Formats: sequence, structure tokens, C-alpha cells
Amino acid sequence: MHCEGWDSIFCDTERPAFLGEVPINLEDVLSQVKRWAFGHLEVLSCKYSPLTFGTKALGILRASCYIHYVFWPFWCIPVTLYASVPQLSLLNNISIFPKVQNLNSRSLFGQTFEICLF
Repeated sequence: MHCEGWDSIFCDTERPAFLGEVPINLEDVLSQVKRWAFGHLEVLSCKYSPLTFGTKALGILRASCYIHYVFWPFWCIPVTLYASVPQLSLLNNISIFPKVQNLNSRSLFGQTFEICLF
């Protein structure tokens, strides 16, 4: 719509506008988020994609805002890994953090404190 010359405005009314229904249970929320995600992916794959058409027609700043929202569904992959890998490593007794091996009479806190001061 912005490519066709439409402008965005901020609507701030005295009384509440846009009151409506919200998802009440988890099933409705997940269904709504799934519809939003598929809608964003459809926008990404159409001929008016912000990656190709948007940067030329809208400018780099507005197109980058659209690109941020279009790639929103892909964030499920790193968020799922970030949420599940620590729990799986604890259950399987695997350390995900490196082991400190050689401190040479200095504590790790002392080294960190020195680095922060200088």
C-alpha cells in the first residue's frame, strides 16, 4: 500500500477505539500466531516482497522495517534452541559451558575486574 502512495498515520482517539475480541485460551493464541506467521511468509514470497520490490519503491529505512516483520517467523528456530538446549544438556549431564583450566594464581574474578578497570 505504501508503494501505491498511501501514508501511515497514528490514530490516537479520546475514547478507546479498536476494541474487539482477543484469544482467550492457548489454542486460540497459537492459531492466531500461526496465521500471522504464514501471512508474513506469504508477503516474503510474493512479487511485492520488501527484499526486492520494497527497497526500490519505499526506500531503505521503511523497507528494513518491513523486512524485520517479514522475517519474524524465522525467530522461532533460535528461540526454540535457546529454550531447549540447556534443559536437554542438564538432563543428559552434558556441560554446555567451557571448563576453566589454568588460572595461574589469579582468580577469574580478578582478571575480569582488571579488564573492566583498564
